[in-house]
Amino acid sequence: MQADPYVLNRLTNLMHGQGLCWAVPVVRDAVRARAQEPKTPKTPQQLFDGYFTEAGVWGYWGQYLDTHLLLGHQLPIVWCNFGTSGSAKYAPGARFACRPDTIWYEPIIKDWAAQPPLYDPQSPNLLRELDTIRALCQRHGDRAMISFPDNCGVLDALAHLRGSEALLMDMLCEPQAVHLAMRRLLDGWKDSAARLFDALRDNNLGGSCHGWMYTWYPGRHAQLQADLSVMLSPDLYEQFVLPELYELSGFLDAAVYHLDGQEQLRHLDMILSVPGIRMIQWTPVAGQLPTSAYLPALERILKAGKALVLLPGKAELDTLLPALGRDGVFYIVRDAQSEAEAMAIASRLEAFAGQK
Repeated sequence: MQADPYVLNRLTNLMHGQGLCWAVPVVRDAVRARAQEPKTPKTPQQLFDGYFTEAGVWGYWGQYLDTHLLLGHQLPIVWCNFGTSGSAKYAPGARFACRPDTIWYEPIIKDWAAQPPLYDPQSPNLLRELDTIRALCQRHGDRAMISFPDNCGVLDALAHLRGSEALLMDMLCEPQAVHLAMRRLLDGWKDSAARLFDALRDNNLGGSCHGWMYTWYPGRHAQLQADLSVMLSPDLYEQFVLPELYELSGFLDAAVYHLDGQEQLRHLDMILSVPGIRMIQWTPVAGQLPTSAYLPALERILKAGKALVLLPGKAELDTLLPALGRDGVFYIVRDAQSEAEAMAIASRLEAFAGQK
C-alpha cells in the first residue's frame, strides 16, 4: 500500500496532540444521482461471508472506495469488522450469529466452578480471520490498508460469553471468578493481537490503522473500550476496567479509547489517568445531546494531553472549532450532501488549521 507521507506524518503527530486532522467522506455525485436498487434480504450464509471472507469483505469495501470521495486525511482503509469485542469468538464453543448490522453472541458460560476455557490459540474463528486478513493484504493491499479487527474490550468480550446481566451480578457476588476469567481473556487477547498485527504490518507500512476512525500509527495501534461500563459505578470500573486499560494500552504503542455514551463521563478521570491511552473517540449516541453539547468534557480531555476523534455534524463546527483550537483533534464529518459541500467543509477545516 502506498500512502502520502504527509498524511501519515499528520496522523502520527495527531497521536501526540499536535495539529488537526479531518476526513470528509461523501458519496460521489454521479453515484448519488443513480437510482438505487432495492436491497434484498441476505441469507445467513451470505451474511457470514460478508463478515468473514475475503470476497465478502472486499465486496463491500471495494465498492465503498469506488463510490466515495475521500477528502482530508482519510486513508483508503478496509475495516475488518469481525464483530465488536470479537476476541470472544476465540473461546472454545463460542456461539454467534451474523445480523445485517452486527454480530450477536449467545452466552456459553453457565458455571464458573467448571473454569471453562476462554481462549484457544488454534480457534477456527481466529485462524479464519487471519486467513481473511492475509488474503485481503495480498489481493487488495495495493489499493487500501487493511485494518486491525474490532477486537476491542475484554470485559465486553466476557459479557458476550457470560451475558451482561449475569456478569454484572458476578462482579458483586463472585468478583474473584470474574478476575480469573479476565486474566485468561487478557492473555488470549494479547496472543491473538500479536498474530493479527504480524499479519497486517507490511500492508500498514510497518504500523496499523483503525477501520472507521481512519487513524494510523507506526506501531501497534488499536481501540480499547468498556461499553458495559455505562452500567458500572466508579468503584466497579476501577476494579474491573482500569486494570484492563493499563495492561492493554501498555501492550499497544498507541491506544484510542472509544467513549460511548455520556454515562461514561463518571469514569473520565480514570480513563485520562492511563498513560498509554493517547486518544479518546467521543461517540454521539442516539437519544443523547450532540457532540458540541459536551464541550467541558472535550476540553478536559485535551487539557489532560489526550487527542480527540470527533464525529460531529457539519453545523457543529461553528461551536467546536473556536472552542477546541488547532491541536489534537480529528474531525470526521459524514453529513455532506454533495461533493461540492464536502469540498467546502474540507477547505474550511484546512483554512482553520492554517496549513495544508
